[in-house]
Amino acid sequence: QPTHSGPPPVRMPTMRHGGGGGGGTGDQEGLLSSPFEALEGEPLPEVQESDVDYGGAGDDGAGNLSGDTAQAAQEAAQAALEDPLEAERRRIGAMYDAAVIADQNAKLSVFTTRPAIYTPPWNWICEFMATTALVCGLNLTGDALSAAGPYPADGAIGALYAALYIITLLLGLGGPTGLSVNPARDLGPRIAHWVLPIPGKGHSEFYYGWIPFTAALVGGVAGAGLTEAIRATNLSST
Repeated sequence: QPTHSGPPPVRMPTMRHGGGGGGGTGDQEGLLSSPFEALEGEPLPEVQESDVDYGGAGDDGAGNLSGDTAQAAQEAAQAALEDPLEAERRRIGAMYDAAVIADQNAKLSVFTTRPAIYTPPWNWICEFMATTALVCGLNLTGDALSAAGPYPADGAIGALYAALYIITLLLGLGGPTGLSVNPARDLGPRIAHWVLPIPGKGHSEFYYGWIPFTAALVGGVAGAGLTEAIRATNLSST
């Protein structure tokens, strides 16, 4: 039973071993202490661009790669064939970069909202709809409680209804953008993230900050207008 001091052996089902004394070659199974031993003494194939699968990353929508993406992928594929250790180093480096970006995003999320998928038109519509529903729903809830007449714990019941309504709104519409529904909720903390000397922080993403700010303003106006329209309809019907 062979023993190995390094990583666990890798079984390569078909390894070609040259026979001694001109006896030709044959295929047999063998145990290798490293999968890279299979490359020892073997000529390295030349990489052609048509042989590289880029996985569709960085294309222009028609399957064509951008120049930077194609060049980076070609260099990575060439390095993987020429030097397996260099390929492993690149993989570890990419994992480290991803961890750093995830940490930066987590720090920003403490301060502001961030979209699950950055699509500005739909992000804006989501924030607009949520703000409109919040303003209109809370106003109509207050009208309903007022119409019911005064009773003990009036304020507590109203706060409970408002809290349940906001929770329902967040569960229903909070997934795509996290819901700011308040211009001050996003803009002020985003500026604070930008100004404060936070170790390891990343970009404050002001390119997205305009969306929750403007959508909340417009949605608030639309919610107030919708509330007045519903009130006018109720008054006319009575």
